[in-house]
Amino acid sequence: MVLWAELGLMNLASVPGVADTPPAMKASAEAQMVELIRQNYNHPSVGVWSIGNEITNWASKGLTPSNARPLMRALDAVAKREDPSRPTTIAACCEVLPGEADDGRDRTAGTADTVAYNLYYGWYGSGRVADAARLGEVMRGYHRENPTLPVGVGEYGAGGAITQHTDNVHGGRIESIYRPQAEEVQAVVHELSWKGLKPLDFLWGTWVWQMFDATSDLREEGDSTDINTKGLVTFDRAVRKDAYWFYKAAWSKTPVLYLAGRRYVDRAYPVVEIRAYSNAARADLTVNGRSIGSATCGDNVCRWPDVRLSPGENAVVATAGVQRDAVTLRYGGPARAIHVRTGTLEGVTLADGTRYGSDDFFAGGLGHTLNPYQRELYAADQTRKAPKVVAGAAEPRLYASWRAGKAFRYALPLPDGRYRVTLHLFDPVETVSGRRVFTVKAGGGAIERIDVAARAGGGLRATTVVLPAISVGGRLSLEFTGVVGEAIVSAIDVVAQ
Repeated sequence: MVLWAELGLMNLASVPGVADTPPAMKASAEAQMVELIRQNYNHPSVGVWSIGNEITNWASKGLTPSNARPLMRALDAVAKREDPSRPTTIAACCEVLPGEADDGRDRTAGTADTVAYNLYYGWYGSGRVADAARLGEVMRGYHRENPTLPVGVGEYGAGGAITQHTDNVHGGRIESIYRPQAEEVQAVVHELSWKGLKPLDFLWGTWVWQMFDATSDLREEGDSTDINTKGLVTFDRAVRKDAYWFYKAAWSKTPVLYLAGRRYVDRAYPVVEIRAYSNAARADLTVNGRSIGSATCGDNVCRWPDVRLSPGENAVVATAGVQRDAVTLRYGGPARAIHVRTGTLEGVTLADGTRYGSDDFFAGGLGHTLNPYQRELYAADQTRKAPKVVAGAAEPRLYASWRAGKAFRYALPLPDGRYRVTLHLFDPVETVSGRRVFTVKAGGGAIERIDVAARAGGGLRATTVVLPAISVGGRLSLEFTGVVGEAIVSAIDVVAQ
């Protein structure tokens, strides 16, 4: 608390919440509210008292009943009696979204002077990073529906592990309560979230969750156990993650220039996007002394797409005025081959040394996971379904995810020439022929019509399709089009002929 005051920050202090409220529990909660306020009353960093946090979380999932409003009103009265000078708030997580029909779930908004919504778009829920862009509009909706109630964001963010990385944050579904949790995913969730929140002048406050990774029982997340990985800084306070530097650029008047992705040194692909965080208007980039060009730093993010790495080490240097930052990236893969593990944020290296990057170079479709992690957060001893197994898969990791859609394509960065394309396929849903039929056109070749279940002899059975292809202009194209249902692919190998 003393440090918060010295830094001029406002703290939100709260007591634990409960679902149902027997008399003894109500008395205990009121006593805790009194203790909280009397213990921290004189701390100038405390600006608001919270009467509860995510009280209806489990009730919203149908796990427990809830009638929280009477208790919250009682705690609000206790807070006002103990400290009439400070406003109260309630942290809500799981209430009906703006514009949705009232489904009867319990609500706590309105039981205190203000409300702060804990919302993790781009993290929990759909598992898609792009959803983080929804946060601002959702808060606009809450404000429209409650124009006289001060609304804020009590928590937002994402987890990130500094030892786990991805080639494209949009390549697959996030494992928000398991592994991996790529550092790049966390950073982009914060970029998109803050872009939506920044212009909202009606918000009474916003809080990133959280400054440091923290202990949290029953979690198996990122590269840690029993740790909540949403910190902008690692648990040992030793490493400031990329997301930390995004806010440093967004919130600081001191000049900032920071190259992101620096801990992902050994890259899976020879062509990458390089990103930097800066509060300068523009920044310049060189790789091994070769100018890549100047990039605008809109919303404090500077981007250089399609940067080709040389074999071995690459000295990457960014400059903006007098600011300079440098990192080293390496590429040790083949010059005329590429291996893509589709529909996933996680690459893999096989026993024979073949390295597959995570899904990248795609346009359209969505990534899916065969066996997503099954567990309700904070609940122990849960029954889990037996994992699905793809029969006939010599390497199961190449059949653990897939990209699917009515139409999607890949533009793989390869030198001009002739190649052999191997598509790894299985059908996760359909079990008989004719239910999923699609076409693939590879690098200027003939259109190939594919029925995965027919080729494999059923569902959840591995098969491959080999096609000739030509790379032109430094890109080899693969075009997938659904004829009956969606097209699908689980891994891609391209090697020179």
